[in-house]
Amino acid sequence: LPFESDSVSSLLAGHLTGCDLVLAIGFDNTPLPGLEVMRADNPAEPLYKRDTHIQTVVIDGAPPLDVLFSFTHADIENIATHILDRAILLPPRTDDTRR
Repeated sequence: LPFESDSVSSLLAGHLTGCDLVLAIGFDNTPLPGLEVMRADNPAEPLYKRDTHIQTVVIDGAPPLDVLFSFTHADIENIATHILDRAILLPPRTDDTRR
């Protein structure tokens, strides 16, 4: 199916109502902020080179020069802050029956 941000938002909001933060994989080439975790010794082409929504790389070696944000694997607190600063808030559900 072609990506439609409203359909993804509805899907996520419908199934993840009780969550404060969701990190999802599998939304390649969608207009959602992306983060790629890499190993420096992996010879494969990084995803960020072909997906412009990935602007952040977490790597165990020298950071790539052609990516906007980079962190080391051990930089957990700064990675968490970075993710929270860029989180997309979903609108509250109008059919929430937990009230």
